[in-house]
Amino acid sequence: MTATEYVINDLHINRCIDHMNPPSQELLISDILDLLPTPDQLAALRELKGKDDVRFIWASESQIRRLGATEGAASQTIKIAETARWTIDASG
Repeated sequence: MTATEYVINDLHINRCIDHMNPPSQELLISDILDLLPTPDQLAALRELKGKDDVRFIWASESQIRRLGATEGAASQTIKIAETARWTIDASG
């Protein structure tokens, strides 16, 4: 079993949703957990990182902050959700 450590519960009132009747605000709630893998799980993650698999990406902090854009790339091939930034900026 993988252990996790509770980092933060976050609430964001993000933006107005105009197509709702009546218009309302989007409410995003997150529970951010810090993964604490066992040594075997850590080895499996490292092995997975070395393989090409379209189901996973290994993004740098810069790429997460840029929502998938890679500095210097001519085009953006992936999109990262705005909420992924919360995992970087979480403080517990």
